[in-house]
Amino acid sequence: MQYAKNEIRQRIINIAREEFLENGFEKASIRTITAKAKTSKSNLYNYFKDKDDLFYCVVEKTIIRIKKGIELAEELYVSKGVHFYTKEEQEFVVSTVSEFVHENLIEVKLLLFRAQGSALESFKFEVIEAFTDIMCKWVKTMVPDKSISRNFIRSISNFYLSIIEQNIIHGQANDNKEFIDFIYNGWKSVLQ
Repeated sequence: MQYAKNEIRQRIINIAREEFLENGFEKASIRTITAKAKTSKSNLYNYFKDKDDLFYCVVEKTIIRIKKGIELAEELYVSKGVHFYTKEEQEFVVSTVSEFVHENLIEVKLLLFRAQGSALESFKFEVIEAFTDIMCKWVKTMVPDKSISRNFIRSISNFYLSIIEQNIIHGQANDNKEFIDFIYNGWKSVLQ
């Protein structure tokens, strides 16, 4: 019996993923999801509190991975006190993020472009702030005597997210050489 419940729950999540991707959170229809899942609205609410909870369940694993990635970035680049900056490091970071986006493309699209109206509509801005915190700490370890404004670093964090969004929109997820060169040389100049 438990196996069937898990199967129904997962079927609802899979169908909801497609509905949210096609219509966004606000326009997604619970009626359409339940019809395609061959279940009732009342049965859907046995598994999910509301539409927001269902949306969260669709993207939950990706959110957890993003948060772990942020923790890892802080550990690697702040806690260990890295005091050098190489192009290879920049290439590693960009390729790691690109692989993550490719592996979680639908959920990343949902979080970046289709979450409006949900409790997660500000998630990308929370990620920008978390990344800005890490970047501020990293810059302080790299050049402790130099003052670089949080606003500048937040703008760079927004720029990084914009690169990801543009790569998704235009399907150029693996074309990062120009960005790597630009980012590496920009930070190299700022850190001098």
